[in-house]
Amino acid sequence: MAIRKNAVRLLAVSAILALPLRRAGAQAFFYDPYFAQRLAARLKRPLSVRPFESGDVLQAENLPGVDMQSRSAMQSDFSMRGASFQDVLVLLEGRRINDPQTGHFNSDIPVTAADIGSIDVLPGAESALFGPDAIGGAVNLSLRRPERTERLLDVQGGSHRSLSGLVSVTEAADSAGLRISAEDRTSDGFREDTDFRLRTLSARPAWKADFGRLDGTFGYQEKDFGANDFYTPGLGYLSRERTRTWLADAGSEIEFGPWTLRPDLLWRRHYDRFVLDETGVRSSSVNEHRDDMAVPSLSLRREDEAWGRQGVGAEYGHEEIRSTNIGSHLRRRASVFLDQAKDLTDKASAGAAFRLDAFEGRSADPTGSLALRWKAAKRQFLRASAARSVRLPSFTELYYADPTTQGNASLSPEEAWTYEIGWSLESEAPQGGSCTGVCAADRSFANAPPVASISFFRRDEQGFIDWIRRSPSQSKWTAENVTDARVLGAECSAAWAFIPSTRLTANYAYADRNVQSEVYNYKYGVNYARHLIQTGLRWDSGVGPQSVSAAFKKKPGRPGWMSVDARASWRLLSGLTCFVEGSNILDKKYEEIEGIPQPGNWLQAGLQLEW
Repeated sequence: MAIRKNAVRLLAVSAILALPLRRAGAQAFFYDPYFAQRLAARLKRPLSVRPFESGDVLQAENLPGVDMQSRSAMQSDFSMRGASFQDVLVLLEGRRINDPQTGHFNSDIPVTAADIGSIDVLPGAESALFGPDAIGGAVNLSLRRPERTERLLDVQGGSHRSLSGLVSVTEAADSAGLRISAEDRTSDGFREDTDFRLRTLSARPAWKADFGRLDGTFGYQEKDFGANDFYTPGLGYLSRERTRTWLADAGSEIEFGPWTLRPDLLWRRHYDRFVLDETGVRSSSVNEHRDDMAVPSLSLRREDEAWGRQGVGAEYGHEEIRSTNIGSHLRRRASVFLDQAKDLTDKASAGAAFRLDAFEGRSADPTGSLALRWKAAKRQFLRASAARSVRLPSFTELYYADPTTQGNASLSPEEAWTYEIGWSLESEAPQGGSCTGVCAADRSFANAPPVASISFFRRDEQGFIDWIRRSPSQSKWTAENVTDARVLGAECSAAWAFIPSTRLTANYAYADRNVQSEVYNYKYGVNYARHLIQTGLRWDSGVGPQSVSAAFKKKPGRPGWMSVDARASWRLLSGLTCFVEGSNILDKKYEEIEGIPQPGNWLQAGLQLEW
């Protein structure tokens, strides 16, 4: 990789991948031009892209508009636009990897920080592009291709006897490359029963020829951690959880004339063992689950002046679980999709997508989106869109049962319509697209014009799923299709590299969820960020990149809180950097999920060597 000597790592307290390392020299945009076009050009909207690169303490949980709902350093849920953690789609290289057992495991992704090129945020309903579950939005991890020979070693330690090390080796030739990375993290935890151990091993081969290219991703990750009241907030259960994740993903691009053929195959296995009470005094409950998913797909695309950008494809999905609690279940789906975008005039353009998912045992569900964009002035654009999306119930929502929880095998898929209008002030982007906010500011990082975006949206949900209790006397949480909900919201972001080597970013997201049903209590429905403010300042002091960030979050019916993070680094020798960083440095007390306290200030120091 091209290692920029002023590049250092990010503190990311495991919101995504449970990885603290921010590696250097990552791409500021997608390595795959077509994926960028699908996200930006076809939807005709600006992207919010978080490069996984140097000196940026804007942590993974501060991704623009993403509410990271953390239980500990080992598990976090994604929420966007007032939607639940089940309603956000997680993608790896544009391919869905949502866990079919429960969305709590969507962040179990067996790659290391050395593999990641960018974390890409796409708010709004994207089911027509990527399939079910993207009601609130999608988060994509784009990986780096092994294109240059390099070595990376990172070691660190800090509060609560935390230790970690990462080694990454890349060998590259003219037409092929291979990266192998390994990471080990451990900590005693900040309170009783929050200790953890995480190990990750990944391999990233790549090969290119005259007719196209072939890429692969293979990974294994294991976690062993204290799960103090993870699923029983405030009840005082000293729980224990152990997970294992296997991943194999292979894809290629074959070019012939104006056409590009892309076959892909992704397989993921997840194992979970959960002990409710590891003391054995209050409960002897032990659950073991293993789920598998396999997703082969085939897409064909082309671009010409007469018809614009066109794409068509098909996908098959296989999801299976074997569990001591849930039982053994299998579900399959077959999908076809198409999308097209075209410039109508020199100022106006349009994009549309359609998808049909046929689920085994039920009728097919159509989803789609239509987007319009108009250039109002130099660098200024107006946009409007409408989209329909769906979400399948998880295996847990359908079949799980314990003394306090009861699944419901009769659940129907969630449905939602999302309408959005917006304005953006953009700068030119790679691959002929455009971008705003972090995307633009990170790419230049010096004397770039300011960029900004404002969006207003409305989402009408039918039959959304939650765990509810209809009266104080009801002892069990029961999964149900609650009638309807309406979500109104707004988002705005801005970024400005106003002096050389200095960047300022700011993001604000608002969501108001109105549920049209009389229910005594919702387990997850009110656990969303009504107000979310995220700011960050990054600069190079001459001895190394420095950064500070702050985030304020306010959830319905609860006081808001603000956390501040900071990082300082020093270049000691060529390729050698030392750093000190802290999260929640003001030591604020807060709970992302009521009844589950989060860590106070957490300090880390370490060395990173690149050669």
